[in-house]
Amino acid sequence: MTRDPICGMKVDHKKVTFMSTYNGQHFFFCNEACKKTFDAQPSYYIRKKGALNRFLEWIAKGNEKTYHNKPPDCCGH
Repeated sequence: MTRDPICGMKVDHKKVTFMSTYNGQHFFFCNEACKKTFDAQPSYYIRKKGALNRFLEWIAKGNEKTYHNKPPDCCGH
């Protein structure tokens, strides 16, 4: 499992449909909207240990509890 760099949802990288490669690294997404957002500005979303990623991880943990591992509405599922 890995996290979508846009919304922070857990995605199974073995089953995911939406993927991008940036600087030789693969990124996996829960839907096409998150992939398009990433593709428009990938360097903005891949800052390791940056404030955005910490925030997304925090949100994702809350989503797992709130949505019981179902996708949040923000992703258009």
